[in-house]
Amino acid sequence: MTAAQQRWYFYWRERVRNEFYPDTDLACIFLHAYELINNGGVRNAADGYRQLHTLWFRYHVRHPKLDQYLVDRLADYAILNECAGDPLDICAQALPKPWPRKP
Repeated sequence: MTAAQQRWYFYWRERVRNEFYPDTDLACIFLHAYELINNGGVRNAADGYRQLHTLWFRYHVRHPKLDQYLVDRLADYAILNECAGDPLDICAQALPKPWPRKP
């Protein structure tokens, strides 16, 4: 990373940690996701799962590719870290909603 990219990343990551979600590229999102997967910047597994889920939720509409990558990582994280709840819930959230049925 260049110095300018590092400054942006650390600024952006601090904003995300404070629950502001400015536009950014996929590289920043993935870098932060990998930090969270490795429990960087988390208080415990539940906090890590919450942060990772929120990261996916806040950015997946702007970056649809996140559905292909982060959904599986979220389920893996939940299983490996024994997080409460069903790890398949995130998969269900990522499925496209069915079209309304015609009468």
